Amino acid sequence: MKIRPLEAGLCRALVPLVHDWETFYRGRKESTSEEVRSYLERILDEPSGGAVIVACEGEQILAFATYAILYPAPCRSGQLYMKELFVSPGARGRGVGKKMMKYLARLACSRGCSRFDWTAERTNPGAGAFYRELGARTVSEKEYYRLDGADLERFAGIPLTVPPKSGSAPDPLITD
Repeated sequence: MKIRPLEAGLCRALVPLVHDWETFYRGRKESTSEEVRSYLERILDEPSGGAVIVACEGEQILAFATYAILYPAPCRSGQLYMKELFVSPGARGRGVGKKMMKYLARLACSRGCSRFDWTAERTNPGAGAFYRELGARTVSEKEYYRLDGADLERFAGIPLTVPPKSGSAPDPLITD
């Protein structure tokens, strides 16, 4: 098994795993294969600061994780924040998730990050148990907040849109 950054050539191979992720968390497949492929290519194309890694066995993708390195963090360092870790149902229990987490922990250390943080759904107690087995602790001193949907649009004062490919449209946030 090899863990590596997602490259444009692997986007099609990741589509079935994203459909598994949608079904696991949303109860159904929400996107067409073309929508997922286009979404993944947009993520790789835009300068979002986020990145994706995948665990591969030959041409098959077994897992993916998304992350970003954020600043500032304690002691003038960075913080690696993992947004998502998803292991295909057929690869669970084989150490794939642990290897992905180890890869990200090493990446955090090599980039001078003093922390590696993430969240987990309370409705997924297996994830919590997995993370505690790695030695992680819950962070009780933090609260997690969210603006989404109509609340996000209302607060932002602009409608939610799917961004075009980078460089093809003016930035709506630049004001006089």
